[in-house]
Amino acid sequence: MDTAKLGKRYRCYACDTLFYDLNKEAAICPKCQADQSNAPKPERKIQEVAEEASPDVEEIGDYEEDFTEKTKDKK
Repeated sequence: MDTAKLGKRYRCYACDTLFYDLNKEAAICPKCQADQSNAPKPERKIQEVAEEASPDVEEIGDYEEDFTEKTKDKK
């Protein structure tokens, strides 16, 4: 089936239903009637979150040095 005829695909922000906008101006969910133009915008990009979650290599190296020094003192 040619999906171009169906328009753009959406996942409703309110009820999580998948639907096509059927090339209409407004994308209205057929299940809950939520207008998709009112969907909340994400505050941060995925890339920003991923950069915060992955530690720098230097930070890991510093941690390992501190750890080995502490364990040597205990012996």
